[in-house]
Amino acid sequence: DQTRLDFAKKRALELLEQLPEEGRFLVLDVADPDGFAREDWSKSVEKARQRIQRLALRPQSVPITRAIQESLRRCDSLEEGERMPRFVCVFSDRTKMSWESTLSPRTHDATTVLYFDVGIDAPIDLGIVHADFIRGQQPFAQGDRIELNALVKATGERMTNTLLCRIGERELAQPFEMDKNAHRTLSFLISSEKLAPGFHQAELRFETNIDALVFNNTRFVTFEVQKKPRVLVLADDVSKVEDFVLALEVLNHDVATKTPADKAALHEYAAVFVIDVAAPTDALWQALGAYAQDRGVCVIPAGNRLQPSAYNTAAARSFLPARFVEPVSASPGSEWNLDANPLQHAFLRPLLAWAEIPNLDFRRYPRRATRSWRVVPQEKSRDIATVVEYDDGRPAILEREFPK
Repeated sequence: DQTRLDFAKKRALELLEQLPEEGRFLVLDVADPDGFAREDWSKSVEKARQRIQRLALRPQSVPITRAIQESLRRCDSLEEGERMPRFVCVFSDRTKMSWESTLSPRTHDATTVLYFDVGIDAPIDLGIVHADFIRGQQPFAQGDRIELNALVKATGERMTNTLLCRIGERELAQPFEMDKNAHRTLSFLISSEKLAPGFHQAELRFETNIDALVFNNTRFVTFEVQKKPRVLVLADDVSKVEDFVLALEVLNHDVATKTPADKAALHEYAAVFVIDVAAPTDALWQALGAYAQDRGVCVIPAGNRLQPSAYNTAAARSFLPARFVEPVSASPGSEWNLDANPLQHAFLRPLLAWAEIPNLDFRRYPRRATRSWRVVPQEKSRDIATVVEYDDGRPAILEREFPK
């Protein structure tokens, strides 16, 4: 019916009763390593007693060995004229995390170290060891499905409980059973559709507390919800790019569609997609180039309707990563060479998560391009790179970065 700290404080106070009033006393708390330097010797048993009584449980601490090193250093720094016996009294349990092997092996002949074991021979604990969002994602857009993972560990005996995740008035539950000394990751899928933009806090806790070590039974994580990114799709005929718009909406974008003739204010959008525009004007290329200094533009050529002369003007060459040469036909068609691609580019990284989906359609049935444009990079530059190649070695997607 007491914490390990309460037991340690009781033993320490009992020890103080046996020490002379004229001694010197130093109390170091491993839950406050930054306070080591602030602690000073006290010449009063009563002040040492008060310092011990004020110690409280905290969620984090450093290994006890760091306090031992500091204690020995302080004892070594005492003046030679002070010939009182010197003791370092360590009150600690025997958990692995409480000890590290970097303690200096040198001897301290003038100091005796005593270890007071306040551990439990057969501890029982159920704790939330760690909690984080999948792939460390933060923040999220409204409408995103937020996956929160919690690592739970059972110590000492088999455990049955329910992990609760509370966000505002909503609460999700994950019942679980765990074998003795086992750990397990529990996942929660949180819909952000009804969460207002701003910061939110998720509280993870066990439905019932079945052990005395209560501080690891609750954990909090904070995340941010942002408005859906508003993007612009430019097309000669917006009715013909509805499938592309739907794909962006499924990926949780707020999509506006316009034609190049509408002369949209590009700065109002988080990204711009130029798709199936046969002959972009130099004015459009220049506007896109200015916009791309801070944000992203994706150009998807217009297939058979593409007019190479409009894509190879001086204004186009100053913006596009490649010049268009000629259409290419391939049978049965070319596909993206993803097997040789590390998928670390931001554009491709979602494929790493999608690849974990069983029977993923576009990996089982690869899409092939039977007709495409042969392009040549504008010039050799570190600002231009191939993101994806076709399986015949031709570039499928090129990228150009603009200096800010």
